[in-house]
Amino acid sequence: MSKLSAKQQESIEAQLLIQDRLASVGLLAAGLAHEMGTPLGTIRGRAEMLLAKHPNDSEGDALKIILSQVDRVAGLLQTLVRFCASADRSEFTPISLKRAGDEVIELVRFECETHRIRIVSKIPEEATVFGTLAHLQQILVNLVVNSIQAMEECDASSDKLITLSAEKQGEEWVLRVTDSGPGIPAHIQTEIFRAFFTTKEIGRGSGLGLTISAKLVDELGGRIHLGQTGPDGTTFDLYFPAHQD
Repeated sequence: MSKLSAKQQESIEAQLLIQDRLASVGLLAAGLAHEMGTPLGTIRGRAEMLLAKHPNDSEGDALKIILSQVDRVAGLLQTLVRFCASADRSEFTPISLKRAGDEVIELVRFECETHRIRIVSKIPEEATVFGTLAHLQQILVNLVVNSIQAMEECDASSDKLITLSAEKQGEEWVLRVTDSGPGIPAHIQTEIFRAFFTTKEIGRGSGLGLTISAKLVDELGGRIHLGQTGPDGTTFDLYFPAHQD
């Protein structure tokens, strides 16, 4: 048996740490979704009743804030419920990475154009893995949205680019999401897959995007890790077993 390289060993250890964190968050999410759903519905219902009596005064404004915050918490709970749901292997089929990438590009095209970001796919036609299209798209959307948000504040004159690519390495396809953003600071690189960790302002993210992506990659039999990052951009590497006809 060949000896693992230092980089491979580091990747395996990081994946085990992610899986441990995911197990803990899954238990927490299930409990929160069950315990908080009913009282949130009650709070929202009472706030709507009061708002109907005070639609245009200062009390009404305060009630609108309460409703928006209730909806925000409810949205987070929905994310947690989705996070708890596992992929059903009976639904797995051969999936084209190129198709997944092309459809994700169409989903985020407007957002990219709004921030003058180019997004391109260099995924070869033959890149095929085993899983579900919805899971692959969710993984890619989470990573691409992170890249878009990282480049929003970049200078307008800079070349803002997101590239989806893939290459065959042995019995695996390596799917890469690369951006030309400012990079991830060294002091938070070990935290980015931790549930609820975010550097975004309140209301712009739940801190679950990368955690959910790591969970889905694992359920598809793959692994994910931060590739390169620096002032010239960031790359995430996703390894999936190649589908054999």
